Amino acid sequence: FNGKQVAPVSINTGAVGSGIISVDPSTSNIHYMFVLNDLSGPVVSAHIANAAVGFNGVLVHDISAQFAKTGTSDSASGYITGLSQANMLELMNGRMYVVINTAANPTGELRGQVSNEGMVYVSTSGILDPAYTSVNVYPNPAAGVLYVSDETAYGDVTVKVTDIQGREVINYTAEVTAGEGLNVNVEALNKGMYILHIQSGDAIKTARFSKQ
Repeated sequence: FNGKQVAPVSINTGAVGSGIISVDPSTSNIHYMFVLNDLSGPVVSAHIANAAVGFNGVLVHDISAQFAKTGTSDSASGYITGLSQANMLELMNGRMYVVINTAANPTGELRGQVSNEGMVYVSTSGILDPAYTSVNVYPNPAAGVLYVSDETAYGDVTVKVTDIQGREVINYTAEVTAGEGLNVNVEALNKGMYILHIQSGDAIKTARFSKQ
């Protein structure tokens, strides 16, 4: 996300953001997570729309309710079901975008064009593998410590965190006592979206989280 993508006139702003959209195997549903920082003010509204780079298009889905709408940093996550085949095709071909509106910029302070150029596959990063099991983490977004809610992860547990480009930013093995749970220190990470991978024995579990 940045102000340069806002159309038809770009916005000069220090606000930035990042996000990830994953396509469900059914190919009609999507899951999204977005993190925004240094906005001019709270989010007023936000939506996903259909248009190529440099153009404004038709609203596809309103995601305003998923943002807290407080402060100059915000995040949202959600699951959209039943997208039309035409919309899915537009999404996969880079003709969908997300726009963030504030009081100072009611027609767009940030815009992020959805692109498949940064897609990373399980063979290299373990991201978005439908065979993996999800695990609950909190708080999300996290600022310092990320708590993992998984009583089955104990003994020698491998903890790995990758960014949305698949780059490994954390990797270590911890000895976890059964029933104690697992805490992951993410304080040193930059603000943005990440994937947590927990491996205990042959079981691998993943969770998406955002760092504030």
